[in-house]
Amino acid sequence: MRRPTAVFGRPITDFASTAPLWLCGIAVVGLIWALSASAELSAQQPKVEKAPSAPDNSAVPPPQDAAPVEDAAEPPPELPPGFKPPGKLPADMRLEKPLMTDEEEDALKKELLQAAYKNVLFNGDLNPAGVQDLLKKVAKYDVYRLSMRKYRRNLHEIREALISDVRNAATLLKAGPQADSFRTYFLQEVVNRAEELLDGNFYVRLQAALVLSHLNLREYAQGAPEVPFAPALKPLVAIVNSDEQRQAVKIVAVRGIQRMSLAGIPTETERVDIATRLISELKNPKSHAWYQCRLIEALATIDLAVDRENRAFIIQILTEIVADDGRHWLVRTEAAKGIGRAKISATINLKKVIYEVVKLGRDMIDAYNQKPNAYYWRNCFFNLYLTFQPRDSDEKTRQAGLKTRDFGDYNALLDSAYQEIHPLAAHVLNASSALPEPIPQARIDGAEDWLKKNVPENQTVGPGLPPISRLQAKDETRPQR
Repeated sequence: MRRPTAVFGRPITDFASTAPLWLCGIAVVGLIWALSASAELSAQQPKVEKAPSAPDNSAVPPPQDAAPVEDAAEPPPELPPGFKPPGKLPADMRLEKPLMTDEEEDALKKELLQAAYKNVLFNGDLNPAGVQDLLKKVAKYDVYRLSMRKYRRNLHEIREALISDVRNAATLLKAGPQADSFRTYFLQEVVNRAEELLDGNFYVRLQAALVLSHLNLREYAQGAPEVPFAPALKPLVAIVNSDEQRQAVKIVAVRGIQRMSLAGIPTETERVDIATRLISELKNPKSHAWYQCRLIEALATIDLAVDRENRAFIIQILTEIVADDGRHWLVRTEAAKGIGRAKISATINLKKVIYEVVKLGRDMIDAYNQKPNAYYWRNCFFNLYLTFQPRDSDEKTRQAGLKTRDFGDYNALLDSAYQEIHPLAAHVLNASSALPEPIPQARIDGAEDWLKKNVPENQTVGPGLPPISRLQAKDETRPQR
């Protein structure tokens, strides 16, 4: 008998390396036996007639009133605990108030390019016929594009294009009356058009506030600082005064007001009105801590010591906030820093003011030792340090920080208070971010001893002002720390 040379179509030598020949033979015999047994078993089974197949109804349309058959859907995944689906967008975020159509934009762009408006801006000459009308159209084109829905996702680019045109205005002229006259005309048109955006979509309002906050009559030049455009102050104050504007828009406006205050733009009457409004905003305990901090920053830059009744109303509100246990640590320490930058009249009871600052530092020790890794502590203790010292050379020039000024008989008190605050700030600012050590007991004892020795006899900050009490009740509606 001839010896087989292949199994299942493969050369038998393929299996030689994986199993001995006798094992392959056993496998083949076993396979033949299994096939034979299966055939015998099938022969013993009774014959069953095949059932008629069901008719194919796939081509038959369902009755008209039959409900549609839906596939069984998988159950939705469980939502995380505490998850809340996003609500409907607020009305001002859905609002659309375009001030220019696509067709108007294209036509105006074509007209401006044909007039070589870039060259007109660079030249800075108002005298040629048609230049003033052209500047109005440039302002309209640059500002109104911010209101168009199609630019909603890149509004910052549209704003930068607008600011670029503003910066280029009269750049070929030296700083002086002619350049100022040209830029004043153009920037006033920008302000007028930007005011039209302040009742539109929220994101458009935000961009309008940014534009108004950054307009300069004179841009920064080597050796000469930028000069903010004074007419932009009025709409910025109007934003803060409005109950219809969100705090995000107001924050931008407040920063613009602060920039103008540092440049000495507001008149004395405007300074009183602005400070009064900022204080009114600060008295709203439900406002966001970030907004409160920006209000305090701006308030402290206003060159004003007393109001029209000769009361030190700015130092009063700042000291009230320092002593207010219901506000966030960031807000309270921002107020302390503001005291070091605000204008202080000779009638101020500085002992009361400094006592509240040191008392705040003492309270912060306990809170810090309980939760040293909280994100805000480094900023808080740095703010406390800045109550006494300037941040940089610019602030030193402005005499920011209480120790940069001469307060006569209060100087010794200031020095002793600083000796309590400085080590606290140094401890926190130099601490390891991973494992910050608690403030030692010696520093706690030192602060306690200072407070016992320097309790103010008079609880008022100045004449005509109400006393400030540490026992005021907390307002539970305020933002939590």
